[in-house]
Amino acid sequence: MRPFRFGLQASFSKTADEVRDLARRAEGAGYSVLSIADHLGFIDPFIGCAVAAEATDSLRVGTLVLNVDFHPVALLARSAAALDMASDGRLELGIGAGHMKSEYDEAAMRFDRPGRRVDRLTETIDMLRGLFSGDEVTFEGVERQLYGHTLSPLPPQGAGLPIMVGGNGDRVLEVAASKADIVGFTGFRYDVETKAAELSHLSSAGLADRVAHVRAFETDPELQALIQRVVITDDTRNVAEKMSSEVGDGTWTTDGILDSPFILVGSVDAICDEIRQRRHEFGISYFTFFAGRSSPEIDQVVERLAGT
Repeated sequence: MRPFRFGLQASFSKTADEVRDLARRAEGAGYSVLSIADHLGFIDPFIGCAVAAEATDSLRVGTLVLNVDFHPVALLARSAAALDMASDGRLELGIGAGHMKSEYDEAAMRFDRPGRRVDRLTETIDMLRGLFSGDEVTFEGVERQLYGHTLSPLPPQGAGLPIMVGGNGDRVLEVAASKADIVGFTGFRYDVETKAAELSHLSSAGLADRVAHVRAFETDPELQALIQRVVITDDTRNVAEKMSSEVGDGTWTTDGILDSPFILVGSVDAICDEIRQRRHEFGISYFTFFAGRSSPEIDQVVERLAGT
């Protein structure tokens, strides 16, 4: 059983000072990673992570996750190597297939069907592994190509630079299980037609289904969950009822909120117990919290559990 690791998501930070403050807070509380997502309207993840790395000594920095369609492979590898160098070998490179059509539209980019986007993700990982190893890479993929490219300078972690793949769909999780060091569970996917999140696997049963899908590959990646909301309270059910009423469309019942592994509501003691139970039940040992959606008291949970 892997010891607990925790991450703090800094994507809602708007200034370099906010990123620095969060990074120092995370390092002081015992978090393993400060991460930034790759969405338009957020701080650039490479620059944000470089700022966080400069402000800390041991905290890892991560992209959670990069949209591979936004980054040609050779340039992605160069940026990752530079960030790994700037952080003295502390980068976790999270990548995904992209899912928000609105961002593609804003950037005047073609939004392909899921299969093609996942193909690009798969080919990107294969090329990155070779590039990080120092190989001269020629790759003739269906979606992406490289011709005799050698990465220089190499990232300090070399071929050991950890790659995370996050998502929810069958094929993305299959790629994650077979090719990534860390598998990230989101619990939902976006419907292109309705432009809304489908909360298909946010329940305990839903997460169990996704974990079983990964385990079928008989690999042993680290498992991570991106926690959507944390409320520290002694009035658990009342808070869950209020959260349910805020949604207002019947999507989330009070019991559904309390059941979800992606929403934590309760006292510090209760949340510690729940996280321990999630590791026992699902094998998930790595939990990431949104800085803007989590009670600051979540740091107390991290201080108690990190490394145990």
